[in-house]
Amino acid sequence: METADGLIAAIEIKSAATLQRRDTRWITKLRDKVGTRFVGGLILHTGPQAQPFGDRLAAVPLREQIGTLARRARLSLPAGPAGGQIERNFGLTAREIEVLRLVSAGRSNRDIAAELFISAKTASVHVSNILAKLHAASRTEAAAIAHRAGLADASPQAAGPQKP
Repeated sequence: METADGLIAAIEIKSAATLQRRDTRWITKLRDKVGTRFVGGLILHTGPQAQPFGDRLAAVPLREQIGTLARRARLSLPAGPAGGQIERNFGLTAREIEVLRLVSAGRSNRDIAAELFISAKTASVHVSNILAKLHAASRTEAAAIAHRAGLADASPQAAGPQKP
């Protein structure tokens, strides 16, 4: 968007729950090309959290922006077909949710691998993806987020059989 006095702002929409630096390449190129005329860039995404991406760039949840706009217009929004499922699941796949439940139960990558019939390396990759999607620094933080969001089922069935 360009104002009458030549200032430029950009909005990009991404259908992604998590964003990486490479996801900002087009809006970054625009910023770099127009220089000081660029006042800001906003990437709307389907993830749960806002993320700064450097000078005059940020990524924010699309649903949050729609909610803000609706409140300003005094409109009520329906829950939608997913009923807010994206926010509750943080963009995690069904398999990642299974792994997160086991992480929340205190299981190691080796235990997770045995429980889900996958390799320990695959379990490790799932855990890394979960940490990235939750913006968690550790397994403990991911487990806390899972408990708060209701994704960690503390029942023995969800965690599988316990070691003797």
